Amino acid sequence: QMEYRGESLELNGLLKEASTVEEILKIVKEKGDSFSSINVSTAVNTLSKVAKQSGKDERARMLVGERLGADDRFSQLMLAVGRLCPRFKAQACANVIHGLAVLHADLGVAVDAKLAA
Repeated sequence: QMEYRGESLELNGLLKEASTVEEILKIVKEKGDSFSSINVSTAVNTLSKVAKQSGKDERARMLVGERLGADDRFSQLMLAVGRLCPRFKAQACANVIHGLAVLHADLGVAVDAKLAA
């Protein structure tokens, strides 16, 4: 995979090590413009897992979802999804779709509105 080397590989390591929504969004803000399609996939997938785990019950998860949906860094990530979508291989596509589904279904994030923007 041509685009998975150097900075892309390093960014993926940082994204996978992130344990909070804030850590992931900070990486998106600082490095999101240089994300590869694999980085976008990893960011969405990791974000969905970490965000879901950060809410102890449904109400708490919905609050996490509200904050996430209002965050400009999440919008930046959604723009990267749209920009890099044509480059997704099957696994990256599956990871992004699953991650967005979790964010929408389990945290109430209006991902469709963000992608349409």
